[in-house]
Amino acid sequence: MQRKKLRWGVIRLFIIQTELNNSQTIYDVKKHFSDLRHTLGIIDDIDDFTLNENDFLIINRFLTYKQSLGLCDLDSIPIVTYDGYISIRNIHAEKYLINAYDNFEAHWDNIINSYKRQSDKEKRLQSLIESLDRDSKDPITDFSGVREKIHYLSSKYENYLNQNL
Repeated sequence: MQRKKLRWGVIRLFIIQTELNNSQTIYDVKKHFSDLRHTLGIIDDIDDFTLNENDFLIINRFLTYKQSLGLCDLDSIPIVTYDGYISIRNIHAEKYLINAYDNFEAHWDNIINSYKRQSDKEKRLQSLIESLDRDSKDPITDFSGVREKIHYLSSKYENYLNQNL
C-alpha cells in the first residue's frame, strides 16, 4: 500500500509541474506550490520504501495504459524519470511567480486604463496596492527578484494613484 502511495505521489508531482508550467495567475502559482509541498510531505512520510528503477517503469506503463484507454486528461503524458523527479523536488517558485506578476501587470494595466470614472480607478489602485503589500509578506515570495517585482508594481500603482489625486 505504501509503495502504491509513493508512486501516486510521484505521478502527482509531475501533474503539478505541468500545471505550474501552464499557470498564468499568482493565485494558481500559490495553489500549485501548496499542492507541491503537501504532496512532498506525503512522499517524505513514507519511510518503508525508496523509489527504484522498477517504480518508474511501472509508473510509465500505468500512464501509457491510462492514456490508451482515454482516461488520461493530459494531451501528452510526461516520461517519468528519477532525474525528473529530483528536479521537481528542487523546483523553486521564483520564475513562476515572476511570470505571474508580469501577467498581473499586463492584465491590470489594461483594466486601469479602461476605467472612465476616476473614483473607480482610485479604488482599484488602492486595492491593488493592498494586495501587493500582502503578497510582499507572503513567505512564498521570499525571492529577491519576486520582491523587486512586487515593489516595482506597488510603486507604479502608488504613482498612478498620486497622479490621479
